[in-house]
Amino acid sequence: VEAQDQDERTLQMRRQLRSERVAYTRSLLKTIRRKSACVIDPRHNQPILWWDVVTALACLFTAIVTPYEVGFMQPSTSPSDGVFILNQLVTVIFFCDMIINFNLSYRAGAGAGPHAAGWVTNPVRIAGHYLRTWFFIDFISIAVSAFDFVAVCFDTEANCAAKSASLEDDLFSVRVLRTLRALRLLKLFRVLRASRILKRWETRMTI
Repeated sequence: VEAQDQDERTLQMRRQLRSERVAYTRSLLKTIRRKSACVIDPRHNQPILWWDVVTALACLFTAIVTPYEVGFMQPSTSPSDGVFILNQLVTVIFFCDMIINFNLSYRAGAGAGPHAAGWVTNPVRIAGHYLRTWFFIDFISIAVSAFDFVAVCFDTEANCAAKSASLEDDLFSVRVLRTLRALRLLKLFRVLRASRILKRWETRMTI
């Protein structure tokens, strides 16, 4: 009798463990579905189409204005300068696009069609894929905008100390400004986003 009671208790414990596992699995699936609601599907999402147009215009601005600005224009000396404000506006656009890429569904296989099961909608996989591929390039192209603020601050300090500066200090200031100007060419990495935008447009056209 004791053996039967023990077997029944063991069976009840197993059933309880199974029910707890099933409940945990269901709650986990619900959590994943809620998180998946934040995922953007570029195949059917209409706002992302207009956002791609805005990002493409920002890429065009960067490709045309940045080389000319670095090669022929004087660095911005005031935060109220028109070119400085435009550059920071474009930087904000690319920063928002970087955030969107953490939630943007992508096609896992090159041979998968637009309606195939190869499209990844898991938020964790999407974020991991972006971190392993384009994140570093996008981050560098955005972080380099900090040199715009450094140039403004450095130019202000240089003007304040211009009267007491020696020739050696002037040469140092020129070298620093030239270095900052050259580093701003890293903004051209932003143009690489155009390839991703074209792929998304191509995917929409094949639907």
